[in-house]
Amino acid sequence: MSVLFVGPYRQPDEWGKRSLNLLQSLKKTNIDITARPLFLASFPTQTDKEETEYTRFDNYDILIQHTLPMYFIADKSFKKNIGVVELETIDMKYNGWLYKLNFVDEIWVNSNVVKEYLEKEFPTKTIRNIQNSLDTSVIENIPNEKKLEGLDPNRFKFYFMGDTNPKNGIEELIIAYYRSFTKQDQVQLILFFPGVAPESFQPIFQEAVHKAGTLYDAVLTPLVHVVNTPLDPSHTLIAHRECDCMVSPSYMFAAQNFPLEAAIFGNNPIITKGTGTAEILTDQNAWLIDSYEESCAVPGRPFPDVFTAHETIRKPIIKSLSYCMKEAYNNKYIRDKKKLNSKALLQSLSHETAADTLKDYICIR
Repeated sequence: MSVLFVGPYRQPDEWGKRSLNLLQSLKKTNIDITARPLFLASFPTQTDKEETEYTRFDNYDILIQHTLPMYFIADKSFKKNIGVVELETIDMKYNGWLYKLNFVDEIWVNSNVVKEYLEKEFPTKTIRNIQNSLDTSVIENIPNEKKLEGLDPNRFKFYFMGDTNPKNGIEELIIAYYRSFTKQDQVQLILFFPGVAPESFQPIFQEAVHKAGTLYDAVLTPLVHVVNTPLDPSHTLIAHRECDCMVSPSYMFAAQNFPLEAAIFGNNPIITKGTGTAEILTDQNAWLIDSYEESCAVPGRPFPDVFTAHETIRKPIIKSLSYCMKEAYNNKYIRDKKKLNSKALLQSLSHETAADTLKDYICIR
């Protein structure tokens, strides 16, 4: 059996990392694989070729397309055509993506909420939830000599990684941080916006400060440090090592890799309850922010028929996020308990564990 895998695994963003991790898990199945990269981002991509780009086979039984549904193709020369999608919202209406999902025989997602939604939309199609996987060996291979500038070693460091899109909950995070702490607290918030220009995040920061109102005072304001230089993989791992608690108050249902990485490092994250990430991490190894379903009325729409008000997201409650941050800072007993519970994640999130499941999914019967 041979597989042709197409995906953005050479992109350095989180989507690219998830695609690379999926490819690495597929390789662990020991099934013949050829990979072809997609380049869908405007920022630089990794130039090193993946080893499976050099393999060739006379015929391919399965096509796996990891991309946006708008780019799916229907090709009957394959015995099975699998589409891998990371839908961030549900309840889509008048959306071309749903139509394009008809082009594939089977759909893979990374959230049970999305799986259940698509099962209602496509009752005759096979929908599978493939849990995110990670290269768990990286925890042992972090260069000790590297350090990140601007991090205060004497303070408890909350940190965020990602872009400045409002769907990532940046505004809620900043308001909750100001609500929870003052300069008297030994805390620091590190905002990792790799490759993002200051003019992109400054208005968001200023708007959050404005909404925080009198909570923002130069005498009382807790420390915030912004890192917007690009982070290579080793620097990302160093950030996990040197910081204490990741905060990821995302609105989106699709599971994210950064909080999973943080958890295996023992930096038990604060995440939004009801999302795909909270299906993998529980209150045993993370803090869950109370949330509610809301219309997807957020700016930054990448396509005219996507992220419209017809769709549904999960919005984190600022008061709950504030409580989680204060408990993470103040309660070392709970931190240590969650960290201990995270040790089991190393095995469950490995490429080898994912391969055991994927081998059954790609089997042709």
